[in-house]
Amino acid sequence: MNMKNFFLKILGLLIGFTILFWLITTIGTREFLENMSTAKISDVICALTLVLFGIYLRALRWKSLFLNEEQMGVYPFFSAIMIGALANNILPARGGDLVRVYILGNNTSFSKSNILATVLIERLSDLLLVCFMSLLVVSAFPMQQWIQNVAMFVGGGSLVGLVVLMVLSNNPNSFFGLFLKLFNVFPKWIRIFLQPIIRDFMQGIKVVISKRSVVFIILTILIWGFEITTLWFFAKSFGFVLSFCESLFVMIHAVLSCFVPFVPAQIGVWELSIQSSMTFLGYEGSAILAFALAWHFTLVFVGSFIGAVCLFLNGNSLFMTYTTAQEELKS
Repeated sequence: MNMKNFFLKILGLLIGFTILFWLITTIGTREFLENMSTAKISDVICALTLVLFGIYLRALRWKSLFLNEEQMGVYPFFSAIMIGALANNILPARGGDLVRVYILGNNTSFSKSNILATVLIERLSDLLLVCFMSLLVVSAFPMQQWIQNVAMFVGGGSLVGLVVLMVLSNNPNSFFGLFLKLFNVFPKWIRIFLQPIIRDFMQGIKVVISKRSVVFIILTILIWGFEITTLWFFAKSFGFVLSFCESLFVMIHAVLSCFVPFVPAQIGVWELSIQSSMTFLGYEGSAILAFALAWHFTLVFVGSFIGAVCLFLNGNSLFMTYTTAQEELKS
């Protein structure tokens, strides 16, 4: 990790903990601790179970994007995802995706360009579903016009992008011609680096829109269904019974907090986004912060703990893995 990334990491930690400290002191430390102690353990256990099942479903979905994946078990994909989650909580610039590409590439016969392409497909599918959820939320709650316009623009743009990808995946030669024209302004080494990734990406898109598309779509919907239900159980454990649309609204705010890359594990930013979304919905009380922190801590702890175990079993050093992955990417 170079000095620039190190200082960004420290700055992100300071910002995150400052926000968290401000939120806790606003309601009072004693009252906050009292609220934390009121959580219903049965609901927390249900939420934790859903978190674990959701991770397993993510491994299954990732596995489904590879050809001849029937001969492989789920563990290599599960392990890579968890090590990536650990990396996102520790390393700068959310380097988890880069780490999990490297880990799976070393533990399987798949090329790293192919693996990176599948990660891009995963992110695209998640983005499309989040855009769809945003459109549902905008239609359910009165919001400022500019927010509605942004949601419509992003949602519509994502759908157009999906249609374009589906068309191009059936005619890859035309796509490569377009690719060469668009990227002709970039240095040759960039085009050489991107070409296998784009080729594998289009192959992955073909896999998704083939007979496996139903499985992939069902798994994606189930994953986010588990995420939203996990949120609902954590909210319920602190006395907040959210409707489906309210749960969607809070979930989208949580997802948006993940776009702040320099704050490790979204410390403070996550809690602030949940606090603001719950307040917008009309919920009050200091238990909101307890709910947000309990939900956040569970996700970070589960991801980091299981990721650390998988990293140990894999025999890798996290920082060495990240450094090596960066060097391979540049070469």
